[in-house]
Formats: sequence, structure tokens, C-alpha cells
Amino acid sequence: MRWRRSPNPNEWLPSAIALLYGHALGVSTLVLPLLALAVGYRSEVVGVLVAVSGAGQIGMRIAVARVLHRLTERLLIHASVVLLCLSSMAVLAAPVLAVFVLAHVAQGAARGFFWIGLQAQVVRGVAEPRRPLAAVDFASGIGLVAGSATIGLVHGSLRATLVLGIATAALTAL
Repeated sequence: MRWRRSPNPNEWLPSAIALLYGHALGVSTLVLPLLALAVGYRSEVVGVLVAVSGAGQIGMRIAVARVLHRLTERLLIHASVVLLCLSSMAVLAAPVLAVFVLAHVAQGAARGFFWIGLQAQVVRGVAEPRRPLAAVDFASGIGLVAGSATIGLVHGSLRATLVLGIATAALTAL
């Protein structure tokens, strides 16, 4: 009988994390703007909110890159989960413009924390990171698509979809 070696968690765990977080991010990226439209904000305002999220991600990546050597990958990933969950919970609790702005900044910062943390974990965790990085990118893409499709599974309920996204993000931190 021939025994297979057990899989190295450094090879598969980052992809599993990317899949779950990608789902949560797909939900948040779709639902926050739709929720803003549903509560009555104009499309121009929603477009600026989405841009604010992108700016938050860029700003966070620049800031984290300067101090990455002092931060652990786990800390960055957990910070991203906390920010993503808080941004969604805040909008569910109080869908007012100031909260939407803060939620989009937090969502962008969460993306910045997550992708830097996960990519650093992959690069530092294996001798040859090209294949694991490709697997992480693929898994996150599947998660983003699944997250965006979740709204159909809950019959178009924005609030229920966002709650599912929060739950999926929380699973990422385990």
C-alpha cells in the first residue's frame, strides 16, 4: 500500500480563504451600491461611493506596503474581515449617506488589507509561489462571481444577501 503525503495547508488554505472572502466581497461590492440606490440616493452619488471604495483600497495598499515588514499576514487578513463585516453591518443599521461613505472607505481598506496579506502569506509560505498565487486568483474570482450571484438565491433581498456576505466574511477569519 502506498501512502500519499498529507496536503500542506500552505498550498490549499490561501485558496480556500480567497474563495470565502471573494464571496463576501462580491456580495458587498454589489449590494452596498444597490442598497444606496434602494434607499433613494441618485446614481451619481452611488458612482462616487464606489470610487471612494477604490480610493480606499489604493490608499490602504500604499500605507500597508510601507509597514508590511512589521505586520503579520494573519493580522492583515483579520483586519480586512473586521472592516468588511463592520461596513456591511453599519449600512444595515443606518443607511444614511455618512454611513455609506464610511462603509465604502472601510470596504476599500478591507480589500487592500486582504489582498496584501493573502499574497504575502502565499509568497512567504511556499518555495515556489507562482502556482499557489494563480490558484488564489482563480478561487477569489469564483468567490466574487458566487457572491454576486447570491442575491438571486435570496430572491433579490438586499438585506438578506448582505447578512450572508457578513457570515461568509466571518468564516474567513476562522
